[in-house]
Amino acid sequence: MATTFTLTLMQDTETALDHIKSGITEAGGDFEGNTNHGAFKGNTPLGTIKGSYLVKNDNKIDITIVKKPMLLSNAAIKSAIEDYLS
Repeated sequence: MATTFTLTLMQDTETALDHIKSGITEAGGDFEGNTNHGAFKGNTPLGTIKGSYLVKNDNKIDITIVKKPMLLSNAAIKSAIEDYLS
């Protein structure tokens, strides 16, 4: 079941997405998209995470997780993405 959460970007959209992309790709994942929308995939010791993003107005971005390991919480995924932004 897909889960969506919204993050507030503290930087301009392009910079924020560059940070997220770097975090995901440096960990061996894939990231494709632009400043409007895109998709990502990453591997964890527990399994694969797949998701997408949609940039909204007012420096907000919706992150939708479409696949994740059962033992990995949505809160942990959200926290990891927030860490990429800091």
